[in-house]
Amino acid sequence: MMEFFQVNVIAQIQLSHVRYRWVWLMDEMTGFLVKGLHERIDVFLLLCGSRNTYWFRSLPRKVNIYGWRVLGNRIPTKCNLDQRGMDVPDVLCPLCNDAFETVSHIVGECTKVERIWMLVAV
Repeated sequence: MMEFFQVNVIAQIQLSHVRYRWVWLMDEMTGFLVKGLHERIDVFLLLCGSRNTYWFRSLPRKVNIYGWRVLGNRIPTKCNLDQRGMDVPDVLCPLCNDAFETVSHIVGECTKVERIWMLVAV
């Protein structure tokens, strides 16, 4: 009896023949624009009172995104992962073992990373 009920319910489902497509709902008037996306990131994703995103065309996109993530403390450091409930055995910097691995530490405070940044900047 149960099988008949299931088949009967499935038989009543009507499928449509509508074609599916991607639609940018943020701005239906102009469609998708990179500038519009940047504005949406500034308005909706950044913390209140934080700076607007500044995208430098001369830099690769991944460098711009990394800088944006650093400013928003959105790098998956050991401390950030620990604060989000991840099981992290320890939160010390794996390079120097002298301080907590935070965004500010890995970007400028760690003496080992400072040498790497100097090589990258050259």
